[in-house]
Amino acid sequence: MIDEEKNEVTVEALKQVIAEHADIEILVAGQQHLFREVNTQGNNQRLLLRKVLAPTLLAIVILGVIFGSYSQGTIPLSGDFSITTMTLAVAGGMGGLLFAIALIVNKRRQAPNLQQLVWRHIPTIIFSFWLILLIGLAVFLWLIGLSFEGASFDKVTATVIAALFAGFVNYVMLLAVDSINDEMLTNLLILVSVGGIVASMVTNSQRNWWQKNFSYLGTESAHNSWQFNVTLMVSALLLIALIDYLFVDLVKEAPQKVQLWILRIMLTMTAISLGAVGFFPNNGQGRLHELHNLAANWLVYWIILLILGIRWLLPRVTREFLTVSYGIAGTLLVANFLFQTIGYLSLTAFEIIAFFLAFSWILLLVQNIRKLHRRPRIVIEIAAQTPEASSKEV
Repeated sequence: MIDEEKNEVTVEALKQVIAEHADIEILVAGQQHLFREVNTQGNNQRLLLRKVLAPTLLAIVILGVIFGSYSQGTIPLSGDFSITTMTLAVAGGMGGLLFAIALIVNKRRQAPNLQQLVWRHIPTIIFSFWLILLIGLAVFLWLIGLSFEGASFDKVTATVIAALFAGFVNYVMLLAVDSINDEMLTNLLILVSVGGIVASMVTNSQRNWWQKNFSYLGTESAHNSWQFNVTLMVSALLLIALIDYLFVDLVKEAPQKVQLWILRIMLTMTAISLGAVGFFPNNGQGRLHELHNLAANWLVYWIILLILGIRWLLPRVTREFLTVSYGIAGTLLVANFLFQTIGYLSLTAFEIIAFFLAFSWILLLVQNIRKLHRRPRIVIEIAAQTPEASSKEV
């Protein structure tokens, strides 16, 4: 960083340090100046709007052809052939495709926020974002249909309304590509996991699923059981992607490399066990039932081993996190005693308690790992001195 001949810090050296994922804080006479890497692509709104323009014009053409071929004079807002259904099909499909293309292109160009993202996880992230887009858009359009029940518009107005939705979706998806980081992946994991499971519960509420067990949501007897199983499998893939994203640089820089590798392997095995629970639905008493129970048992074993060994596996673990971890472990043991020994808790109640406690602990663990993953900050303090004195001391 220091030029030995001129005895000064060069600008190129500072740029290199910033490019290597470190923020530089310079104090001049007590006044703070922070230099950090700027993602101009993500912050350039005009560039995003230019990228959105072409697919939005294409959406206008597609929607215009679809609505123009409709035999009636007006297009209903909701229904089988309506503004909402065509918007969901065109905007949802085009938004997902645009996200996939932008993500792959940015990854090939080595965008700063995607450098730690492994190629094998790109399909998982694309599918997860597309799934959330479809669910969110469908719910929003359903609410719009309820708010304006019975409304209909002429073909030109219908095309404009649907195209506006498509343009907004395209903008949001492009913005998401430039905003991908460990925090977004964590939030995506929460949205997919909690949203998918809650949707499965609501879908099967009239079938009294809670009177059987939690795994019933993924069996052939449940309505749309694929929702529950796909949720678990996609959540597992997202967790593996997040683990890889966090540990790529962390293992290189941290002194406790062996412990971190063990932690990484255990977390990956936990994610694989979670995905296997959804991959092998609990149907009947045959082979699928046995594999489902085996995966569920190993999921519990890995969680217990992680909680017991986290003091040695995670660098600079805080006392508060250890206290919460042991509290969760104790709660799981008490819940197991109330279910297995006394019979106070039903199987469904025990499974729900165990799942959400374990899931909450994994999120807390990810949060602690993210703290270790944050960019370092280098502080350089320059005192207010004469030019001659400053050049001598630098």
